[in-house]
Amino acid sequence: MQALLLAGGLGTRLRPLTERLPKPMVPVFNVAWLEHLVRWLKDAGITEIVLALGYRGDKIREYCGDGTQWGVRIRYVQEETPLGTGGAMRLAAPLLHETTFVLNADVISQIDIDRMFAQHRSSGAKVSIALTYVDDPTAYGVVETTRDGRVIAFTEKPSKEQVRSHCINAGAYLFEPEYLAAIPAGRPVSVEKEFFPQLLGDGVRIVGMPYRGYWKDIGTPEKYLEAHFDAMRGKWVLPIIGPLHRKSVVLGQGVKIDPKAVIRPPVFIGDHVVIEAGAVVGPMAVIGRETHIEREATVAHSVLWEAVTVEAGAVVGGAIIGTGACVTDGQGLYNRAFTGNEVEVVPA
Repeated sequence: MQALLLAGGLGTRLRPLTERLPKPMVPVFNVAWLEHLVRWLKDAGITEIVLALGYRGDKIREYCGDGTQWGVRIRYVQEETPLGTGGAMRLAAPLLHETTFVLNADVISQIDIDRMFAQHRSSGAKVSIALTYVDDPTAYGVVETTRDGRVIAFTEKPSKEQVRSHCINAGAYLFEPEYLAAIPAGRPVSVEKEFFPQLLGDGVRIVGMPYRGYWKDIGTPEKYLEAHFDAMRGKWVLPIIGPLHRKSVVLGQGVKIDPKAVIRPPVFIGDHVVIEAGAVVGPMAVIGRETHIEREATVAHSVLWEAVTVEAGAVVGGAIIGTGACVTDGQGLYNRAFTGNEVEVVPA
């Protein structure tokens, strides 16, 4: 197998955090999510990876290079204008000559790729789609299947009255390469609205494969935070970090914590973090490397990126703080994403 990671989105819903950073590069437990994905593919035995880039693609190229540091080969295609999911797949098609695992690079899932591939082969499918169950499917692409898994209909973001299935497209596919090449070239294409219905009309066998494990779109601040908290509750596991649980205090290298600071698990603290006397960190806090939390400051239910300063007496709750930002003395930041560039602040 080869893999294609779709990494071209604008990350609009995560702004201001994605003003200078493409969405797949946001850190998850202090490592770019895209790196987690590449490592996961390598562990599944996939070493030929194509990245379809768009917004801030240079940042991804600079970080990932040719993939040798992870034992894989990475190649790239670059959208000049947004092409949609299908258009990005078609752009990458000349580099893909085997059955291809396609994944949206802003989704956290733990799909069993080997199992999906085996079912794909045994079913005779030309395209397979991983499906996940949601209580409210109205914000997603709903997929209807027969009892044996054959897809019979797609409905994009149905109204409540239109809902006939709670299984949605999980953003993971297996494609035989000739069907990637069959997507219309040179223009935006929605696979859900245009290409998949076209294949169904042509009698092509598309199979839906229910996926029961963890699934989260990290494209909003709320979902991004939830993904971290869910890992701390043991709902999913990052292999390079290991299992976390409610009593976890994970410390990186060179961490300095004053004996008079209070650490309330679960917390995840990166390398070379300094936490001063009287500071309270946790519960549910992820602290990026080289961050400084000064005396009497409080950080809870939040994710801090690298080199953040939380000055004395400041309070951070339910927030995401971008790289290099400073939460000033006495300032309070609650339930928001903050990069330090905003003029207005929330009084403590």
